[in-house]
Amino acid sequence: VVMIASGNLFTICLSIALHAMSYNFSSGSGDALAYDSLKIYGEESYYAKYESDQLSIYRLCNGISTLCAGFALYIGYRAAYGMDILMCLVQIFVLDRIWDIKIEKKKELVEYLRETQGIDINPNSIFDVQVKRLHEYKRQLLNIFQVYNLYQQLKQNPSMDFTPTTYIFGAKAAPGYKVAKGIIRLINDVAQIINGDNDIKDKLKVVFVENYRVTVAEKIFPAADISEQISTAGKEASGTGNMKFMLNGALTLGTLDGANVEIAKEAGEGNEYIFGMRVEDIDALIKKGYDPRFPYNNVSGLKQVVDALIDGSLSDLGSGIYREIHSLLMERGDQYFVLGDFEDYRKTQRTINREYKDKYSWAKKMLKNIANAGKFSSDRTILEYANEIWNIKEAKI
Repeated sequence: VVMIASGNLFTICLSIALHAMSYNFSSGSGDALAYDSLKIYGEESYYAKYESDQLSIYRLCNGISTLCAGFALYIGYRAAYGMDILMCLVQIFVLDRIWDIKIEKKKELVEYLRETQGIDINPNSIFDVQVKRLHEYKRQLLNIFQVYNLYQQLKQNPSMDFTPTTYIFGAKAAPGYKVAKGIIRLINDVAQIINGDNDIKDKLKVVFVENYRVTVAEKIFPAADISEQISTAGKEASGTGNMKFMLNGALTLGTLDGANVEIAKEAGEGNEYIFGMRVEDIDALIKKGYDPRFPYNNVSGLKQVVDALIDGSLSDLGSGIYREIHSLLMERGDQYFVLGDFEDYRKTQRTINREYKDKYSWAKKMLKNIANAGKFSSDRTILEYANEIWNIKEAKI
């Protein structure tokens, strides 16, 4: 088919046929896969345009498979438009391999958590990860509020369209940092409620990784699908964990702050999930006068989440810390704009949940993150320090 369509490359056609024969075919799945192979490169219009040619091309394939026809159709017509055919095939197989490696690493983390904490999670779920020092400005509170709201939505509508998701937290707090330790308690409280609810089963899980440290990070970073970098804009000096996630193919969900700015610039903002107020937005809101009661009263579901801190839905074991957290939000100005950014954060989370279903589009974003992580090499960093700060020259040894 490729030979007919583009005038050469019979061996590639043969390779496609052999590859296609490794699949379990039905005409329906073949059509879907053929369409997906076009869709990877945003060429749905090609498929529609040449749909009438399918029958003759299927005959030329002599019934090998509709998948073979789909690939051959795609390659033939893309050849006419000057695309490097071999590169096209390589990219498709590379994306498959990247996806498979990510699943392998997720399974390794699943096994580790099963052995160390006795919890089972779905390796095919989205692994949404926030592991870092526990601090109010890093907004683990925003994350767990969104998770609790999602849980309430799933309870109200069990049949809602939802890609299973596992939220993974890891953090340590200074011994005297009462609020931070209270947030850790809250995360574990919500996790206990969600993980113990058979109504949602594998749809939603929450894990707080015990004793987060480097040896655990070595398992978490390669397994992450989403890297949560959601500090209040203007509060994060830089951050380096986000770079490690990027290098391992995790997509950044974050505010435009700290190193997120450089990550979005290098990989392309379309390959990350940027949300929330920018520094200038926060400055303007402060000048105007920020009242957390506005989002509290006007953002759907937010009041119910915040009130759960004090209405008995959640338990701080009598410590009073949940009431203090409630007071920080409602009576003391919500200093880190947890309520102010909640709606946009939740909306972005839903976008992630929907877009993860498109395997090849997601894998392309993973690849672009990995391929553009080079700027964050320590070699480049030290060279810049030497040239711009230390004013020293390299010496050959």
